[in-house]
Amino acid sequence: MTNPPPVVEICDLAAALAALDAAPASQTPLILTTPPGAASWLGVPLFAEIARQARRQSGRNAVFILDCADNAGAAAEALGTDDIDGVIFSGKDSAYERLSRLAAATGKTITAS
Repeated sequence: MTNPPPVVEICDLAAALAALDAAPASQTPLILTTPPGAASWLGVPLFAEIARQARRQSGRNAVFILDCADNAGAAAEALGTDDIDGVIFSGKDSAYERLSRLAAATGKTITAS
């Protein structure tokens, strides 16, 4: 049986780098996610930059997931951003369906919360 990859909540570059530094190199990619609703106060561009810098500075890869709460606009923006690997979304079912199609088209993940 394979253990699921570890999930670490982050909200800045220092936390991302610390998590990547602490994880064994042979481990499956670490999942770095934001606190609930972080898209509204952290923003998509800043989270994308955190992901980009963390990968560059650490030399390691990770899965970066932005929690967008019910903000469909932020979720769509994040799904269209190269450095963000997926979103968590808690909005309306109709918006989730549209975002799911966008996620599939961009090769990203979307998780309902």
